[in-house]
Amino acid sequence: MSEVIRVAVLGGGAGGLTTAADLTFRGHCVNLFELPAFQEKFAPVMERGGVEVLGKKKRDNTSIGIRQIGFAKLNRITTSIEKAMEDVELVMIVVPAFAQRAFIDICSPYLRDDQVLLLSPGRTGGALMAERALMENNVTAKVMMAETSTLFYATRIVGPAQLMVYADKVCLYTAVLPANMTARTLKVINRAYPEFVGVSSILETGLYNIGAVFHPAPAIFNTGWIEATGGSFKFYAEAMTPSVIRVMEAVEKERLDLCESFGLKRKGIVEILNEYYGDLYPGWSLYEVAHKSEVYASIMGPPSMTARFISEEIPNTLVPMSLLGKVSGVPTPTMDMLIEISSIMNGCEYRRDGRTLEKLGLSGMDVGAIKKRVGL
Repeated sequence: MSEVIRVAVLGGGAGGLTTAADLTFRGHCVNLFELPAFQEKFAPVMERGGVEVLGKKKRDNTSIGIRQIGFAKLNRITTSIEKAMEDVELVMIVVPAFAQRAFIDICSPYLRDDQVLLLSPGRTGGALMAERALMENNVTAKVMMAETSTLFYATRIVGPAQLMVYADKVCLYTAVLPANMTARTLKVINRAYPEFVGVSSILETGLYNIGAVFHPAPAIFNTGWIEATGGSFKFYAEAMTPSVIRVMEAVEKERLDLCESFGLKRKGIVEILNEYYGDLYPGWSLYEVAHKSEVYASIMGPPSMTARFISEEIPNTLVPMSLLGKVSGVPTPTMDMLIEISSIMNGCEYRRDGRTLEKLGLSGMDVGAIKKRVGL
């Protein structure tokens, strides 16, 4: 086991609970924090002093399952951010992108020099948003800012203080802002997660964000089913029909064109998944992954059209990708269509309220200036 690290995990949803439990199983000292507004939902975790993890242990030579199942007793579980941040080296914000700013704001007064602030996941532009938030909050501490491309776990809450973890990954892309701080920052992160591998910049984590392909289109094109059943169907195996897959492939092409326009490899979603899960899908199509993957087989649909597959991915993934396309000259008609339809469905303005270039501090920049801004 690597040297013990003291970690504050901020967020009491499935991702935060799984992160806290897994790091505890790994032998690290974990403080888990949730916003006081959600104390009632968080109460079972506080009462039990930890989290029960269900699932199946890993088989040899595969990433299906997790390292350990059972009850993880955490070091500290609290709705006091001051207590959660006490003496920690790594601060992990593990919440959907739409909630990240609230957690950044509440932890800002307690950040100190040489701490790592890690958004897991960052979605698209998360580290830029976080850095701007720290500036607006007058944070003077020299914090190392990082983000991952997606969540490390496929996981769901199935009962009070109880999780079903379907799988974790053997590798996860991790980027640092600015990029010249990557080696120093990864030294801290890798004590907790050796699987987190550094990539060139947050352009990679942001544009290799597979949620752009996997989540919005299937949700939108299964709206009736979602609203009629509350998501009581298999999201991948049943919702991703051949016609829906073709829309997803159109989003994927636009994402790949964006990658190329910013000088990144055209790394397809199946190639990324094979790196994450250890070559589980050699030669598979996107349709085969959706219908045959053991990782995704049991994952159910979202409970409503305001759930995170829309409310996280549209404003915090597709909106910034679309705007980056306008900078680089890459058309994104499918992404734009999904943004507009979801805005009409939910009676909101995702393009206005999402991660605009202004909010990311990129307004008026061309491709070269954006690459320079992230440290390339």
